Amino acid sequence: MILKILTKSSPSYQSLIEYILQDGKGKEGEPPPIISHNLRSKEGDIQGYVHEFMQNEAMRQYPRKGNILLYHEILSFSRSDNKEVSNKKLLDIGNEYIKQRGIEGMYVGAVHSTDTHHKHIHFMVSGVKFRTGKAFRLSREDLRELKVGMQEYHRTKYPEIEHSTCEHGANKPYLTNKEFQLAQRTDRNTIKQEIQQTINTCYQQAKSQSEFLQLLQEQGLHHYERKLIPQGIVYDKYKFRFNRLGVNFSDLPITYKDMKKEQQTLEEIQKLREGNTPEREYDLLNEAYRLRDELELKEVHDELEELYEQKHQLLMSLEQEKTEELSEQLDAVIQKEAQLLSQADELSVEMEAERLSTLEKDNPFDDRDVDDDLEREEDVDLTDDLEELRNEREEKELDEDIEKEY
Repeated sequence: MILKILTKSSPSYQSLIEYILQDGKGKEGEPPPIISHNLRSKEGDIQGYVHEFMQNEAMRQYPRKGNILLYHEILSFSRSDNKEVSNKKLLDIGNEYIKQRGIEGMYVGAVHSTDTHHKHIHFMVSGVKFRTGKAFRLSREDLRELKVGMQEYHRTKYPEIEHSTCEHGANKPYLTNKEFQLAQRTDRNTIKQEIQQTINTCYQQAKSQSEFLQLLQEQGLHHYERKLIPQGIVYDKYKFRFNRLGVNFSDLPITYKDMKKEQQTLEEIQKLREGNTPEREYDLLNEAYRLRDELELKEVHDELEELYEQKHQLLMSLEQEKTEELSEQLDAVIQKEAQLLSQADELSVEMEAERLSTLEKDNPFDDRDVDDDLEREEDVDLTDDLEELRNEREEKELDEDIEKEY
């Protein structure tokens, strides 16, 4: 498989997720199967995904202009392997990629498996680790290890996908500089000719910069940026500048709608960032644990509901005809019900203990701060008492003066 990682310094969460999850990219025109990690929004909820990515970005420890806000990562397979590459295999490979790339990040992705193109997986990955504020970057060495690791997993588990293997990390035959440059130039020119017509067609159809980039994405051509500005296309292993492709990107207008949308996104991230006090992060962590617990318990409760329905049907059947087989089935259901209730109780106790233990470590209100607050409150109480005594004494003296005058 070929792995591409594109960096984005603009907050294009919405447009990228819409592209990844768009209808018609699945098998036979169906919606594509979705892969997500560290996200709690309902599957396919684009606005929910966008808000979660923005919330996570707002926790960045060292925000500055030019930060990588998100990654667009693509795993692609040869068209010759289309018959062997099923959605089930792609979903498994996608989940393995998340494990090897790093479970500390946030991911939303989908399997694009149309019959007319090569099959591939698109991911949008957070620029910041989940709820830590630390950059989620890959060094050159990390990237090399990731490619080799995914190649090994692919070959070991799915050897039948034979046309999509790459020799990541293998020693290649030595070429002189002249031979290397000639091979590169020939290969590059061939690829450039392949995509030239598509790019020119998209450029002629586009009425704005964002529409041009969107049309390119729909053709499987993805842009790269420098200092927030799109510079060219990444295709296969090469980068092609727009001006070398006969396209003057800066001549296309920037629509007010696009500027406004991007600015609104940046402003919302800033507002979220300003609101991230230690107390707020503590509350968010507490809420995350609560939602996770609810999700795990929901699975047990759903199974219990099915048992309740099954139990009801068995009781109705027994009323009409009492047989030994029905009685045994009812006993088995009642026993399973008792086990699930016990499991739900144990799960609740374990989750609460784990939640309290973790939150106690992350509590922004340490004992010293609490003691300081109590001392300040005691000082205030003493000051109030002295003030009351002083007022009472002044009132008493005033009353005595009045009595003397009369």
